[in-house]
Amino acid sequence: MSNRLGRKAPAEAAIRMLASVDTHHFEGHLLRLTNHCRRLRFGGEITDRFLRDYAQNVDFANTVVLGAFINGMMVAAAELRSFQTKWCEKAEGAFSVEVANRACGVGTKLMHGLLAAARKLEVSEIYLTLHPANHAMRRIVEAVQGGFHLEGQDLEGRVIVSKEPMEAFSPLSETELEIVSLAILPD
Repeated sequence: MSNRLGRKAPAEAAIRMLASVDTHHFEGHLLRLTNHCRRLRFGGEITDRFLRDYAQNVDFANTVVLGAFINGMMVAAAELRSFQTKWCEKAEGAFSVEVANRACGVGTKLMHGLLAAARKLEVSEIYLTLHPANHAMRRIVEAVQGGFHLEGQDLEGRVIVSKEPMEAFSPLSETELEIVSLAILPD
């Protein structure tokens, strides 16, 4: 459904953290990405085999994967991966949203969930590599005060994680924020 400006109505997506038993949801989501969405997420042409291996080999010791679920199906993901084998102050962020669920608030909800996870894990900086054509992610990163610089053919983004949560501005419900915060228990 679109509003009068042509934008889709906000999706009723439930955000939750995935565990190793949920990798089939992550894999299914990645395999449903269009070639265009795969390029935006991974920066090039990606095979189904690569996506299966990628989903099945997530190291949950240093990676958080948040899934956005609509009617029980995972339609988007946000990943936070430490730059070291254990959690440290710097991490990489990555997002993927299926084409039918773009431009309706799912990416924004995931960003706020990722920021909540980063705070809980004491990550102070999130780095993102974006395809220059990924205007939606650029807007989401800029909305949380992130910045960019051009690195070769990619945009390198950086988000400083505030010590104080921005829940007053978060599209996540209080329950979703609590679930994300409680689910993440650092060593």
